[in-house]
Amino acid sequence: AVARHAGTIEETYTLMGLTYVQAGKNLSRVKKVIVTGGSLIHSEAPEKIAGVGVVAGLLVDKFATLVPTEQVKLVFVHGTADPVVPMGGMAYDMDNDSKPDYNYAYSLDDTIDWFIQTYGLTVADIKSSKVPDANPGDGCTMDRYEYVDSDGNIPVVKYVVNNGGHTWPGGTQYSPAYYIGALCKDAQASELIWNELKDVSR
Repeated sequence: AVARHAGTIEETYTLMGLTYVQAGKNLSRVKKVIVTGGSLIHSEAPEKIAGVGVVAGLLVDKFATLVPTEQVKLVFVHGTADPVVPMGGMAYDMDNDSKPDYNYAYSLDDTIDWFIQTYGLTVADIKSSKVPDANPGDGCTMDRYEYVDSDGNIPVVKYVVNNGGHTWPGGTQYSPAYYIGALCKDAQASELIWNELKDVSR
């Protein structure tokens, strides 16, 4: 079962150092696939993917010319104080003239807009709500935004983690907060994503 679903992991050396390539996935007997991060970005069976959850991730500029072959529901979770992948995007001033010379990644809102436009959707409303502040001592709060299209569907959901860092809400503070920012303990990101995507189907 592990070999059938997980395939094989191979070490590959790149200019950025050691990375791992996963190959040999067989999704022919899988009814629903929910992915996070870079999982299955280049899947040979995109029609099997029911939804995508993105935590602290943005659309990288060089991939903005690609056209998704399938429309899936998207759930984004991002901290406003993420120092590693800033919610406002990633641009670099290479010659110190206070003007960006190199744009690496879109902002979170521009990432969402890109998917909405690429999918050909019309947003009729954006509804917001507060996630219960279950742990006031963590210094973070969460807001949920649902993007409602003209048919009344919700193709995109965004969770903004106010004062949250480059962390997985409900996870662990895997590195000091002064490096990666604060950990939000009000909700578990995995559960948020699952609750949003568990009823979607392909």
